[in-house]
Amino acid sequence: MENNEYIKVNVMFFGDLRNLTGTRQKEITTKKGVKLSDLLTLLEQEYHFSFKNYIEDNKGIRILINGQEYERLGGINALLGDEFTVVFFPALFGG
Repeated sequence: MENNEYIKVNVMFFGDLRNLTGTRQKEITTKKGVKLSDLLTLLEQEYHFSFKNYIEDNKGIRILINGQEYERLGGINALLGDEFTVVFFPALFGG
């Protein structure tokens, strides 16, 4: 029987975050109504470092929610749904 009060969010890490988490991908099960900010808190509890500070300190980091920039979906308050994919890309430099 399916529990409709919970959702699964697929999280993918690249660059430094992949090294810091020790994984490329993580599935998070959480209650409905979760926002990106809530997901960051859950990730902080899991990996014991501040994702929020990391994002603030690394202004070039890209966060995609189902392939769209998180800023276009409500920023840190973007609502996540079941089977959503959140991807963290590092800032890219070069020329």
